[in-house]
Amino acid sequence: MKSMQADRMSLARELIRPAAVLALSSGLMMAATFVGKAVLARVISVEEYGGYVLLLTVVASAGALCTLGLPEAVARAIAVARTDRIKVRTIMGQSLAWASFCALACAAALALLGNVLVGRQTKVFFFALMLASLPMSALIDISSGVLRGLEQFFRKALLDLAKPLIFLAGIILASTWHQSGLSVPVFSYVAGAGITAVVGLGFVFANGSPISVAFPTELFRYGLPLTAGALAGVVMGSFDTLFLGVTFGTLPVASYAAAMSLASLVGIVAGSFDNVFLPRCAYLLGHKRFDELSRTYRFAINASVLLNYPLVFVLIAWAGEVLQLTFGAQYRSAALLLQILALSNYLNSLLGPNHAGVKALGRSDISLRASLLIIGLKVVLGVLLIPYYGAAGAAAAYFVSQLGFNVYLRLSLKKLCGSLTMSGQNVLVSVLVIVSVAFSSVLGSTTSFTLIKIAAFALPFLPFLRGFRDVPAALAHKPVTAE
Repeated sequence: MKSMQADRMSLARELIRPAAVLALSSGLMMAATFVGKAVLARVISVEEYGGYVLLLTVVASAGALCTLGLPEAVARAIAVARTDRIKVRTIMGQSLAWASFCALACAAALALLGNVLVGRQTKVFFFALMLASLPMSALIDISSGVLRGLEQFFRKALLDLAKPLIFLAGIILASTWHQSGLSVPVFSYVAGAGITAVVGLGFVFANGSPISVAFPTELFRYGLPLTAGALAGVVMGSFDTLFLGVTFGTLPVASYAAAMSLASLVGIVAGSFDNVFLPRCAYLLGHKRFDELSRTYRFAINASVLLNYPLVFVLIAWAGEVLQLTFGAQYRSAALLLQILALSNYLNSLLGPNHAGVKALGRSDISLRASLLIIGLKVVLGVLLIPYYGAAGAAAAYFVSQLGFNVYLRLSLKKLCGSLTMSGQNVLVSVLVIVSVAFSSVLGSTTSFTLIKIAAFALPFLPFLRGFRDVPAALAHKPVTAE
């Protein structure tokens, strides 16, 4: 009994604390971004805001792709080699130099296409300014990967927060000084990227000065297939919105964006555990500590599901009220969209940190195939469903493609590590969750049903607490077998 208690305390220290720091920073980052956009909409005109969104979409998409998977490769490589300080410094030097070079090349290529991408001359000038942020963003991403690999999660949280907070400060200052125009968000964005890049380099250099700029063959061999994952993220984040706007106009896009903003809150906790699990998994695999890896994996699933359940229940059971409270009465009609998207994100967290596990195993080829799967599913389903069902079709396409992506990763990880399976408790709770949220959703928004909804909420929550308490004892006999 004492041994099991010690296991739980150890897992709490190694997973929950850093994951809580990252979840808090992600929440603050989303809040800063949301407030910045709200203030910006009051400072500049609708046309200028649309122009900024266009510039940001192009630059952000390029920034996600131009580092060629190096941030993820760096996180894994440093997690494996972090006891070898010379090798760690070599990895840092290689990744910083080559990520910056790739970003500069991407910025130059996009600058040549400026007139094609943004058209009007005034926008081309601001587009060129925002392209200057690409090398800075590359340095930020690499610095974040280094800190993640070293498990310096508090510094990573500070780095993640810096850019949106500086952007928000710039917008507020412009509003105070009665400034307006497209220059307000552009200069705020570039300033945020530049200052954050300096902070990130300071954190990296605190771990030793990089000493090598040799071509990082191993990093690129692992990282290049992960570029498809970044492309999948770009497709997931922009295709449905753009196609919906082209097909139906701006009104359904606004409703879909509002629902997606709230549903993305469900992914904060799961994403935080993914960030913590990747270096921890790589380290345990490298040292062949398979029993501890099994307990850590199952603990991450249970903690993520437990912490996410109250939020997803509120978003699904009171979807209309939440939308009205946060975005206004005109968005209440997007309740169904919020229910679909929130349930999708929750089911994906229930499947576990599988993408992090696959990357920790060094199988970027599996990540590549999964990314191609999600891109194909999203595009095909979007083209088939959106013209007939509008925003609901976009939400359904997101649900199916995201679930297909995670199921494929789950099956692949199970094949690689046979003992990393969901417990019977997880399966039972997932069924009860779906039943409870579906029942609460059918009840509608009538106040008289509030107590019934609360009772439905307790249905899967209480047995899950018992299963969560007994996780280490239940899993101690199931060692992981890795190929």
